[in-house]
Amino acid sequence: MPDRPPMNTPFQTLAHAQGEGLALSAWLGCAVADYLRRASADMACFARDKVLRDADMVRSTMTCRDPALLAGLSQAYLDATVAATAQEAGRQADKTARFCSHVLTRMGSDRSRGA
Repeated sequence: MPDRPPMNTPFQTLAHAQGEGLALSAWLGCAVADYLRRASADMACFARDKVLRDADMVRSTMTCRDPALLAGLSQAYLDATVAATAQEAGRQADKTARFCSHVLTRMGSDRSRGA
């Protein structure tokens, strides 16, 4: 009967997997989950603020009796909405860029340690 290779214990298998990048994968999963949690909280706050701006706009337009003033209110609302959306998009893009940079730095440092 041929000799069978020795069986690895679970701890040996885990240690080998960590050496092959399991620790980095676990860290990355946690980092992505944290990033998504923060991004969704930011987006929820943005949506809340948008609803409040919309409610103010509805209230203003319902009580307005001057067509020229109504046109000005509509223009101001659109300007504010576009500015707020652009600002939030920029903020989210910056956060995403910082997150990606951090991940790439971490992945590079883990690879250089393993080499």
